[in-house]
Amino acid sequence: MGYFPDDTSALFIDGELRPTDGGTYPVVNPATGEQIGHAANGTPGDADAAIAAARRAFDSGAWPSTPAAERGDLLIRLADHILEHRDEFARAEALDTGKRLVEAEGDMAD
Repeated sequence: MGYFPDDTSALFIDGELRPTDGGTYPVVNPATGEQIGHAANGTPGDADAAIAAARRAFDSGAWPSTPAAERGDLLIRLADHILEHRDEFARAEALDTGKRLVEAEGDMAD
């Protein structure tokens, strides 16, 4: 395990972890059948809350009033973070999807 938390009965919505009434479901590596963790099973209400939060953030949050150059800098920082941790992300992707590690590493380069 290690790459997927055992207790993920919450979803990150509107800047906070929120419990879901949907419970969790097992995450299984399709290549081995091994259970590698659990994931939150969101409900239609969770989806509605996430959509509403995204709409608010897009329409009236800080993002639309942030200058384009600054938004670009933030996206570059996010990309840099992904690159710094690409081995971890690739390993998690390979476990989650059952694809070969080399393919998951290629996904991180994309």
